Amino acid sequence: MRITCRISAVFTAAALIIFLFDSVRADDFNLITTISGDAQGDRFYHLARGHGDVNGDGYEDVLIGAPEAAPCGLAKLYFGGVEFDTIPDRIFQLNLNPYSEFGKGCAILEDINNDGYDDILGSSGKWIGEIF
Repeated sequence: MRITCRISAVFTAAALIIFLFDSVRADDFNLITTISGDAQGDRFYHLARGHGDVNGDGYEDVLIGAPEAAPCGLAKLYFGGVEFDTIPDRIFQLNLNPYSEFGKGCAILEDINNDGYDDILGSSGKWIGEIF
């Protein structure tokens, strides 16, 4: 069975909580999982703007940034599926200036390069012009 619902999230001080929902009624929300960052203070809660299917499998994927992760921030991509797991499928960590806060801005976009897959965007929180 394919899940055709949107994935949304709210965050607490310790974890990101992922919900699955069909409508805006409270009884339609189902807890999928909670995901924690790698270290206290890494600010692992910058959920990507937008939504999409990055790997083309028909399920929505989740991109989460952690701009305070050592040494210069990171973003983790989780592929959606029948069962959503908490193991990142891709980790993006660039060799930027220390404390550049990569992952503070991240988004899942429509297919901008016409390869048939939705695309992702990551940016630094402190350095102008660094978009990846």
